[in-house]
Amino acid sequence: MKKRISIIVLAFLLMGLAGTSLGAEIVRVRYVTYMDAEIYTRAYNYSPKANEAIIFLHGLGGSAQHGDFLHHPENKHMTISFEAPGHGRSESINDMCWDTYVDIVRAVMDDYGIKKAYLVGHSMGADAAMMFAQSHPERVKKIILIDRAYYNMADLEQFNFTRSFMELLEYNPASGLSFEEFYTYLDMAFSNDITNTWDIKKKVLLIAADPSLLQPPPPSPSIAQIVAMIKDNPEMFGLTQEQADSLPDISDEDVQNAIHFIKEKAEEFCAVNHRFDVLHTPHPHAMVMDQSLYSEVRGYVLSYIKHGLK
Repeated sequence: MKKRISIIVLAFLLMGLAGTSLGAEIVRVRYVTYMDAEIYTRAYNYSPKANEAIIFLHGLGGSAQHGDFLHHPENKHMTISFEAPGHGRSESINDMCWDTYVDIVRAVMDDYGIKKAYLVGHSMGADAAMMFAQSHPERVKKIILIDRAYYNMADLEQFNFTRSFMELLEYNPASGLSFEEFYTYLDMAFSNDITNTWDIKKKVLLIAADPSLLQPPPPSPSIAQIVAMIKDNPEMFGLTQEQADSLPDISDEDVQNAIHFIKEKAEEFCAVNHRFDVLHTPHPHAMVMDQSLYSEVRGYVLSYIKHGLK
């Protein structure tokens, strides 16, 4: 039951764990060794002669399969996805931090012989894309952010979307992460000030989700109602009373204020750097996991790579 709650909240806030795999005839799998850990990677349109590629970076709890929306004949670019340490088929690395994450992106590019990349990051992967571009600008052509890196995770705590809320309800062992690893990544997300990357001299497209989807219409329960149900009967959801008591009292007003804040941040993003563009969509945060949206989201990415924002 706890897993069911996690998935419900995940769909509203961060990302899902669903994904689709494509046939081995068009996707090449390779393990890249980094600090004695084997990092799982997969490449679409693989070519040993390619020196440019799209690099897809998944979100917290995600997988390389979340980049499958880019696997289509209309995408002519070599496209590499990998699973961050501890996720899915990638081995764990002790003391994971942003410097290590950035260096893994570099190591994957080096292993494939990629000199420059179009970075496509979803959720926490969008933060990783901006962090890499800041550290290695000479290796980046353009950046596409799928609904993150335009505000800090810690910003949401003012609306009672607290660290304890994320710790308790967002963890799902199906991601492959131990709770300790999940905690480390969550610490990275909450302690990072992504605004420090906003001065980069690169073209950036933010594909913004519709934050109003945080508050689903009836009869679906709201986030506030879900939290209230857990607090009233934690045993039903596989939680202890102590765990339930650590959850914040989120109100519908908190959710509406968070929606307004996120929408405002998306609208302001193109003003923080003249190289930044914003595309507002009616889609949920987890748009890269919805097969019915593959074509549309892929179109956004490929069009920006080729033409910029029209």
